[in-house]
Amino acid sequence: MRQGGGTHKSLIPDKKYHPTEEILLSSEMTVGQIAGLLDREETRIHTALRDVSVSEDGTKVTIYNVGSTGEEGEDQEHDERSYDFDEVVERHLGQFLDVSPVYLKKCPSSLKATNLNYWLHQMDREQGEAVFVVGPEGIENVFPPDKTVVSTPRLAKFISDTFQADDVITELISEPGLFHADIQVGSTIEVPGNGLGDRPDETGHLTAFGAGVDPLDDEEEQERKLAQHRAAQVFDITHGGIRLLADPGKAKAPVLERYFNRLICTNGLTMPVPDHSITIRGKTVDEVIESMEEAAQFLLGSMDDALEQYKALSEVVIPGNPILFIQQLGKEQGLPDKIIQQAMDYAGGAGFGRRDVDVTSFDVMQLFTGLANRSGVRYSTQRRLQNTAGLFVHRGDDLNHRCTTCERPLF
Repeated sequence: MRQGGGTHKSLIPDKKYHPTEEILLSSEMTVGQIAGLLDREETRIHTALRDVSVSEDGTKVTIYNVGSTGEEGEDQEHDERSYDFDEVVERHLGQFLDVSPVYLKKCPSSLKATNLNYWLHQMDREQGEAVFVVGPEGIENVFPPDKTVVSTPRLAKFISDTFQADDVITELISEPGLFHADIQVGSTIEVPGNGLGDRPDETGHLTAFGAGVDPLDDEEEQERKLAQHRAAQVFDITHGGIRLLADPGKAKAPVLERYFNRLICTNGLTMPVPDHSITIRGKTVDEVIESMEEAAQFLLGSMDDALEQYKALSEVVIPGNPILFIQQLGKEQGLPDKIIQQAMDYAGGAGFGRRDVDVTSFDVMQLFTGLANRSGVRYSTQRRLQNTAGLFVHRGDDLNHRCTTCERPLF
């Protein structure tokens, strides 16, 4: 399910995601609103596998002798509960039992039920127990009880508890295989312009390229667009923020990254912080949340310094051929050839070949984030482009130590 729309582009999820429910929110949402939106019933049923059975016709799955626990572990009464056996249940139960999804799809309903009940009893002798996650629409996940899985409601609560109520969530994706939230905080910085690409010139006005003037327009239309954008000054302001990435359906550690949102074009870039990576091995959900809070406080506390490093990139000149540099960096980061060619074409059109203006690390960084912001870019490619842009802040001048002929690194 999608809600909102705002200025967001269409994201194409990778094939590994199988969303049954998705929420994509507009940029007008604040942290104060997230808890209510993602507040949902979720029950975790910790059960012996011998107490789980698929009906003979393959339409229901029943859990007997239920002693369920909520998020905080409180015991519930023992009873019997039945749920629809749909594609979501089939996928998660099949994964838990290590049964080929291709095989299950080929089975008639009665044979599928017979096979699953057999494997449930086989697994009961080897492992014995499982946790079934039940949401508003039925069973959403199945995983071993010794695995730590951070649910969507807990992720939403973490955001509510960690950030200010009026902090803006510029992007939120919530689906069974992906939770992605970009939270914009109060820290900002202004970067002086040089007139390249979508950056304003030194007076704060956009060039023809930055104003979106299409060379195929007739002269009158080009002049109209340019006059419209030059009527007011544009200041190149960037907000600091934090990106949260998690998989609420798997025992996978959440990731917190520094996130910058450039207002002039809503470009975003991210910077992983290796010293504050989060682990889940041997931890409870509460302990994982505590580690997330510590990482968030570190990122928030160092945000202003990181923004200053970001601004300083506007004075770091690319020493060799900027377009060849873009090509080589794209190859090093494993970007698709099609995306690399688009980056080079964009650079040519944006004036990166001009001799009267120095191309800086800031310009190249914004080129990669601009490509990530285009409609139709796959989610994985968008992330890679934003991470490539983040390298400039993370690694600084080291990224530019290259042969000025071939643009390969010198170390």
